[in-house]
This record gives sequence, C-alpha cells and structure tokens, in this order.
Amino acid sequence: MYMKIEREQSRYQLPFHSPGCHHFDRSDPRLVICEAIHNGGDASQNFLISMFVTMEHGVQMQDIQPKSERADQLLFVAVPHLYFIKNTDISDTGDSPMETSIGLLLLRKTMREFIGLDENDDKAVEAMVNFSYYLCLGQMDNAFKSMKFIKNDSVWDHMARMCVKTRRIDVARVCLGNMHNARAARNIRLSVERGESVDMQAAQLAIELGMLDEARSIYQSIGRFDNLNKLYQSELKWNEAFAVAEKQDRVSLRNTFFNYAKYLEENGAIEAAIDNYHSSGVGEFNIPRMLFANPKSLESYVKRVRDPKFHVWWARYLESYGDITTAKNFYKIADDHFDLVRLLCMEDQMDEAEEIVSKTDSPLAAFHMAQQYEHRGEVDKAVNYFSKAKAYGSAIRLAKENDMVDKLANLALQAGGKCLTEAAVFYEDRPGYADKAVMLYHKAGLIGRALDLAFKTDQQSSLDLIVQELDEKSDPRTLERAAQFFANNQQDRKAIQLLAYAKKYQEAINLCRERNVVVTEELAELLTPPKGEASTNAARNALLTEVAKCCQHQGNYHFAAKKFTQAGNKIEAMRALLKSGDTPKIVLFTNTARNKDIYRMAGNYLQTLAWHDDVDVMKNIETFYIKGEALDSLASFYKACAALEIEEFRDYEKGMRAMEASLKAINNKITKEGGEQKSLNFREEVTEIMKNIQRFLRAKELYKTDVGEALREFQALLEVPGIEESVRRGDLYAILIMHNAKRQNFDKAYQIMQECLSKKPRIDIRKFMNTELLDQICDRTGNPRITVAATTAGGSDDEIDGGVDFSHAMQRRMSEEGGMSDSDNDF
Repeated sequence: MYMKIEREQSRYQLPFHSPGCHHFDRSDPRLVICEAIHNGGDASQNFLISMFVTMEHGVQMQDIQPKSERADQLLFVAVPHLYFIKNTDISDTGDSPMETSIGLLLLRKTMREFIGLDENDDKAVEAMVNFSYYLCLGQMDNAFKSMKFIKNDSVWDHMARMCVKTRRIDVARVCLGNMHNARAARNIRLSVERGESVDMQAAQLAIELGMLDEARSIYQSIGRFDNLNKLYQSELKWNEAFAVAEKQDRVSLRNTFFNYAKYLEENGAIEAAIDNYHSSGVGEFNIPRMLFANPKSLESYVKRVRDPKFHVWWARYLESYGDITTAKNFYKIADDHFDLVRLLCMEDQMDEAEEIVSKTDSPLAAFHMAQQYEHRGEVDKAVNYFSKAKAYGSAIRLAKENDMVDKLANLALQAGGKCLTEAAVFYEDRPGYADKAVMLYHKAGLIGRALDLAFKTDQQSSLDLIVQELDEKSDPRTLERAAQFFANNQQDRKAIQLLAYAKKYQEAINLCRERNVVVTEELAELLTPPKGEASTNAARNALLTEVAKCCQHQGNYHFAAKKFTQAGNKIEAMRALLKSGDTPKIVLFTNTARNKDIYRMAGNYLQTLAWHDDVDVMKNIETFYIKGEALDSLASFYKACAALEIEEFRDYEKGMRAMEASLKAINNKITKEGGEQKSLNFREEVTEIMKNIQRFLRAKELYKTDVGEALREFQALLEVPGIEESVRRGDLYAILIMHNAKRQNFDKAYQIMQECLSKKPRIDIRKFMNTELLDQICDRTGNPRITVAATTAGGSDDEIDGGVDFSHAMQRRMSEEGGMSDSDNDF
C-alpha cells in the first residue's frame, strides 16, 4: 500500500497542507474523502482528495479538487453528495448546480463525477462508482462491464465528460458510440489519426460535448492559442479573439480581422467591414467586391481612401467602360506609369509617353515603348528603350537582326550570362572584331576559348588581362597552353606561375632553373605542392628538394633551408643555413632540429666565428657538442680555450682547468666508443701539456720558498722540447729577467734578454714584460734600448686582473678553488 502511495506521490504531493477530516462513504466503504488544509490558513488553497481503499489493491488516489470557500468542515459522505458545515464567514452568493444549502448551517455538494446523473437511480450511481474504481485500477474491461446494463444516454454523456478530465480518449470513443454521436466520434477519430497530442484530443472532445470552458482551459495550458482564437471566433467572442491574436497569436491576427470582416459584412455592417478588410490586408480585392453592386459608393470610397491600389482598380474599371480620359487621370494619381504610357501609345501620343519614361525610369513603361517602336520599325529607339527596361535579350536580338555591330558588345556586357557568349560568337565570325570576341569570351568565363582566340590572333594585351584572373581552379590545359605562350615570349615568371597553377611543378622548376628566374618567397611557396596533392609523400619531397636546390643555386639560402626542411631533409637545410652565415637562425634551427649531426655542424660553424669575444657563442659551442655527443670536438674546443686563456690572458690556472676538462671529455669518448689511435694520441698530447703547465705552476709556488730550486725548474722547462705548446717561453724568460733585475744583477738580466731575442723562432720579450724595466736594464748595462718608445705590450697587472672568464659552462666543470690569479703579481 505504501509503495502505491509513493507512486502517486508526484501527482498528489501537497507539502504545504495537513490532513483534515476524512469520511468513508456510507454505502460503499471503498470510497474515502479527505480534506487537505493549507498550513497558512488560506481557505482558497484547501483541497478535497477522493481515493479508493481496499485490502487487495491498497490506496488508489482517484481525484483532487479545490474545496469550496462556502464549505467549512466535512461532515459525512453519501454518494453522490458531500455534506459540509457551511462557512458563515463568507457571504452566501446563492446555490449552484453543484452546491445546495440545507438550512442555515449545512451545505450539500454534488461530486463532479455525478453531475447530470439522476441521483435517485441507484443502479446508475453504483455503476458510476464501480466505473470510477476500475478506471483508477486501469482495468478497462471491468470498467465497461460495470456499465454494461446502463442504457441511459445521460450516464454515457457524463462518463464522456469524465474522460475530458482523465484524458482517457479510448474510453470517450466508446461512450460516444453508445451515445450515437457519430459526428463527435468521427472528429475524435480524425484527431487521433492525425497524431495530435492527448491534450488536443481532449480539447476536441470537450468542444464536441459542449464543455467550452474546459476546452479553452486546455488550449491555454498547452499554449495552442491559435485553436483558442478559433474557438472564440466560433462563439462570436470577437473581443476575446482579438485579445488572444494580438498578444499570443500574432500570426493569426490578419486572419482574425478577415473573419470578423466577413461576419460584419454578413450582418450588413459595411463600414466596419471595410475597416477590418483593410486591417486584414486583402481589402484590395474584397472591398471592391463588396461595393461592386453600388458603383457610386465604390467611387466615393476610392476617392476617399487615396490608396494607389484602389485607384488602379478604378482606372481599369473605367477603361473597361471606355472612359479613357478619366482612367488616365486615375493612373496618373496612382503613379501607374506603365498603364499611363500604354494608353498614350494607344492614342499615338509618343512624345508625351517618352517624356514620362525619361522622368520615371519605369522598366515596364520603357519595355512597352520599345515594343511600340519595334512595331513601327524604329530600331534605334527600340534598342535604347529595351536597354532602359533592362530587357537586354530583346535589345541584342534587334541589334543582331539589324547588324548594329557597335552597340552589340555594350549590350552583351550589360546583359551578362549567355548573351556574352552569343555576342562573342557573332563577333568571332566578323573579321576585325577578334578583340571584342576575346573580351566577351573572357567576361563569360570561357577562358579556354578566349585564350585560343587570343593565341590565334596574337592579342597580347588581351592575354595579359586574362592571365590576371587565372588561378588554381582554372582548366589545367588552358593554364599549360598559356604558360607555353608566355615562355615562348620570354615572360618566364608568368609561365612558371601558370605551370604551378596547373600542378606542373617539375616543369615549372626546370624552367626556373633553365631561365635563371629569381625564386622569391612568393614563387617558392607557389612551387610547393600542398600536402596530399602529389601522388606520394616521396614525390612531394622530391619536388621540394628540387625547389630548395634551385634556391640554393641562386644564393637564396633561407628559402632553400625552408624547402629542405619541408622535404624532411634537415641536414641539407642546415648546410644551406651555414652558407647564409645567419648565426641567430642557425642557433634557432639547431635547437629545434634536435639532431646530433646538426648539433656537431653548428658547433663547428660557431668555432669559425670570433667565439672568444662572445660568451653566448662559447656556451652554444659547448652545449651543441655535448648534445651532439661530439666528445672529441668538445675536447679540442676545451684545448683551444686553454690556449686562449694562456695566450691572451696569461692565466695558467684557468688554462689548466680547461685542459682538465679537455682530458675528461676525451676520456669519456674513449670509454664510450673505444680507444681509436687518434683519440689516444690526443689524450697523450693533452696529458703532456698538463704536465708541463703543472711544473710551471709548482715552480711559481716554489719561488716563494726556494728561489734557487725554482729558477733551476724554470731553466729546465726552457730545455723541454716543444714547451711552447704548454708554457710560453716568453713567460719563462720574463721570470728569469725580472728575478735578476730585482737583485740589481742587470748584466745577467741583459744576457738572458739577449738569449731570448736570439732564439729561433725569435721571441719578442717586449710582449711579456714592462718595457720600462727593459729600458732600465739596457741603460744600466750601457747597451742600446731594444724598445723604440715606452709602450706596454703585455698590459698592466690591473688589466690581467680584469680578465673575462672564457665559458660559464666551463666554470661549472672547474673547481671553485683558486679563482682569478695574476701570474705577474708573484714577481
């Protein structure tokens, strides 16, 4: 039972109400009536709920209806009546068919299922109760069995009315059959066959049963205001019909005016009918029809309304009776220039007709004038007026028939369409008019025929105009022929463009190479076949490669690189960029290509630049070699960095750290790829250099504690073969010279200086020492100075202190000990 209540909850849910009194029917204990009292005390929101309660089927909700404000508390139920205590707070408005007062305190209400039913017919009442019960259960067979022996038409009528509320159209059709209401049954059947909604069928049923209020309510609830409008019209409730049409059914507003006008006309309200015919938009036909039997009234109306449509209608009416003069006046008032010109031509007043046409530019009037002149044999005027009327076909026909060659081209251009082709054929057959034929074929879109004729008659200027409109959508054969023509006339760029439009990319590239046509960016893109256009990707890549080679041959390295990239050949694209020397683009391309060979190529290229002056270039070289796994090249680069630090900045500590990084790189290569002889030799060379640098640095440190041993080590280093690859001889000689000069041993210092200058290859000691000290030594020993002027070749100590680190990446690999040292400050 509770499950059944839950299923019915969506329909009978009243969250703002509380149960009031409830009573079972005295004769049928299945029927229960219960009050639903609004929690806010609003009596207008109280309801009565009827239900059937049985042990077999539980609670079946049967109906819910508003409780009358005249009723107070429910006393008892006796089908077909409900009895209430009368609400004395409400003024008594009198009885109704459903509610009857019993004395001063009681109120009897007839249940709406039993309205119209004879309450004294116990069988009919019982049958109706059973019918309602089985209808709630959905047991239609039992519901009809309960009414089987009922022969009273009023009972069937009442059941049919119940079906409007319950939307049981199937039951209603049975009821209508038993009522022998054939028309209603037919209309309901047609509504069902049309597939209308159940609400529409219920509304139709309500109309057939005369329940117009219910029908209006249904139409409003489902938003069918068009049917509501028709219903009001059928009831002759025109005010309500217009209200609906103006607010909710605007599409039917003019039809409502028309139906109302017909109604007024039938009832003799002519003036009101005229206004409504006007509002309906069909007054032009219906008002003259309505007033036709009374010509005076019609004429008076036409003059009064001042509507051009009515003036024209009246003018034609007068013309039909032969009153031409008055008809012309009305045509003039209505601005009907065609009919006015027609009457003037009929009266042979051609000058006046021409004046009207020239002032008004009426196409219809001009066409009529042209026809009149054609009949009179005045061809020039006929052609002119046909042109004014935009009847170019007729104008061209006359021009051809009368050999008016000069006018035909302009007429065809104005007409357009197939008239252009017809005129072009006409000119093509006439000697000396080939240029016009080409122009007309071109305007008609027949590019092929225009080109054929232009080639045949050598119309160079026409060809230039035609080619400007050729594109990828043009006929390939036409494009090829035009390209061949321009190639033969040394207009190579146009020829290449047309071949590209015709998808003849290889021929276009060959012509570009043969004639050495400069490949611009626009032309390069034009020679690039779109994806999916070539037969295969390989064919497309081959074409792109050809374009790239052509660009590269002409020195357009950027275009070449772009086309090589589109062809998927990044190595060739990189080679093209390297030839361009555009370092930023080379770096950018290298970072996006992510190819080991390209990383190596980029690193090699950057080493050809002045990399020691640009920290970013040095970082890129190091990064590219690492990403390209070119460890041998990286080792060579570090070795070059070490040489730079020693040669340029005399910083042996940094040079040593760079050599350590070089040794680490070459060791990694040997570990990963095996010990090739070249790599082994390089490692041995680096190791030897590091050994000599370390001896030099240790000797410098030793000089602080044991001068004699340090000097012997410096002297020994001078005797090492190839020491110049590790430690500069000039630095060693400078240390020895400075040592003796500090101890006032100028003769020994001068001897060492002469030894340095006599070495092969000659060492310019001025690059390694302060020239003032050299001059002092020469002066003290009485020898000529070896310097011309007091210049500082090697730079001051401060300059050495201000040296720039050679690589940020290299510093990360160097130990953080030491830092920037100055080799001269020790001496």
